[in-house]
Amino acid sequence: MTAFQKLKIACILPVYNVGKYLEETLVCLEEQTYKEFKVFAVNDGSTDNSLELLKKHKKIFPNLIIIDQLNKGASGARNSALEAIEASQEKFDLIAFIDSDDLYAKNYFEEMAAPFENEEVDFVSAGWCNFDIKGQEKTRPFPPEKFSFSSTEKDLIDHIFQLNKWAGHPSVSKALNNKIFRAEKIKVSRFDFSLKSCEDQYWLIPQLKNFRVCATANSLLYFKRRRSSSLSHLTANWPTELKTFKKLYELPTLQGSYVQICLKNKLVEGVWNEFSHELENSEKTPLLKESYNIVRNFDPEGLTNKQRKRLSILKLGKTITSLYFRLMPKKKHNPRDDFK
Repeated sequence: MTAFQKLKIACILPVYNVGKYLEETLVCLEEQTYKEFKVFAVNDGSTDNSLELLKKHKKIFPNLIIIDQLNKGASGARNSALEAIEASQEKFDLIAFIDSDDLYAKNYFEEMAAPFENEEVDFVSAGWCNFDIKGQEKTRPFPPEKFSFSSTEKDLIDHIFQLNKWAGHPSVSKALNNKIFRAEKIKVSRFDFSLKSCEDQYWLIPQLKNFRVCATANSLLYFKRRRSSSLSHLTANWPTELKTFKKLYELPTLQGSYVQICLKNKLVEGVWNEFSHELENSEKTPLLKESYNIVRNFDPEGLTNKQRKRLSILKLGKTITSLYFRLMPKKKHNPRDDFK
């Protein structure tokens, strides 16, 4: 047994009314080829049969630890799991975030644990794709090497924001459910209870300065389920991300940093997408007006060529921008972008 195969993984699994899909996820975990892990499943006040399914699988899967609590939301469930991990008599080396309706390859933990043999690696991202009842989406080709590494602060931040060489890479996202972290780097951190969505971004982005090296598994290991209930919220995703990125952009700890430049790119992109959505649906959103005024004061320094072009159009005012959108062909929405 090599050194990395002795690393113990604590998996955080929030559970809320996912009885229709939960067993598939639990079976994925039970069938992992890597066995040095425990699952901290937090039943967050489910009103369906989710708790019963957890108890059923506990009988055949002793590494499943069940925490039952009143509904606190995804952030509250994750915080409860982090507290249980810290209070445990067992020492866990790695922490994985798992979604209770998604699927993972049988070798997910085995592949993801391997890069941690390098003591400077602080987190690992897995290749992923969306799937639904129609099947799984196609992804771009992976690089030929088994793992890619981000070993500078800028490259690591680019990885999370899908910039430069990481643009379009099939392992990149700002979500947590395709990532495993070195426990000592994140155990004392907590999620913001006030957020109902985009919790991942608000938790991860301010911590990027604390990480040294990120490894990226260049293979398809994680499968993100697209449900009808999730699809109904796709059009609401950009307003939520816009609000989150605006809040992050204004954090005092990020002022003047490369992370803030990346957030600047995302704010321009978010205002652009919301502007398009507002025109299509004839809806007036106060958040868009507020954020629009912020980006109009941006200078183009640090923006990608695409966002520079968008900013130059936005600066011409709403009338010219509206005319531009009416004249340009509409681009079909890609649900994968909402997970990134």
